[in-house]
Amino acid sequence: MKKLMCAILSGLLILSLAACSKEQTDTSIQNSEQTVAETTENKKSGEITIQDIDWSVDEAMVNDSKRAVFSYTNNSNYTITSVQIRAYLKSDYTKEDVADWGEDLGRGDEWELSDIFLDAEYKETVEPNETSPKEPIHRNNIYYVNSTADFEKTEPALMTIKYLDSENTEQSIYYDYKAGKYLEDAS
Repeated sequence: MKKLMCAILSGLLILSLAACSKEQTDTSIQNSEQTVAETTENKKSGEITIQDIDWSVDEAMVNDSKRAVFSYTNNSNYTITSVQIRAYLKSDYTKEDVADWGEDLGRGDEWELSDIFLDAEYKETVEPNETSPKEPIHRNNIYYVNSTADFEKTEPALMTIKYLDSENTEQSIYYDYKAGKYLEDAS
């Protein structure tokens, strides 16, 4: 009788463990599917993502002066009409570190680190699998950025991609690097 009881209890124990294991597997799959769904919902159109833009910053001669330049490769299946990356100073820099940048604003001492930004932008058509020409990077839409070392003082904040969708209509997507998500176009 004891052997029969042990066998029944062992069988019940095995069945309960198998049921728990199956439940955990189902939950894991659901969580993965939910994460993928959330990521897909987070994009505006689902046709192009920031991963389709392989961008870089380098140095080149522009009008006989060394400048930081931006270019990107369009790894999507769509024609891109514009890519812009706006970057702000990293939090470990002080006003003293970039005093010359602040002076360029023409406000004397009345400026904040958040007033300074860099724009890396190319506003011409780039077909799928093509690379844009190198375009100078600007600080506060006025001044050239002279070196990649200056660009390295910043971190990307926002990427804007404009492209032609499958109906040849221009679409825009916006990616917030700090929040790690796509933003909707409210216009």
